[in-house]
Amino acid sequence: LECCAAIGVEPAACAYVGDAPTDGEAARAAGMRAIGVSWGAHAREKVAPAFDVVCDDVPELRAALGL
Repeated sequence: LECCAAIGVEPAACAYVGDAPTDGEAARAAGMRAIGVSWGAHAREKVAPAFDVVCDDVPELRAALGL
């Protein structure tokens, strides 16, 4: 949220990418889009409920980010 304030961007216009369920919780608490990745420390099944979308590889992540 401090970064958003510093650059003048609303949290709703941002995406938070993480690999742990707590990352998804933090993204939602901040009002950001929650994007999970399945190649981190947690199994996809653990990560999925905490995120809006879970990506299995970098091309999927790029697409989810609109890149």
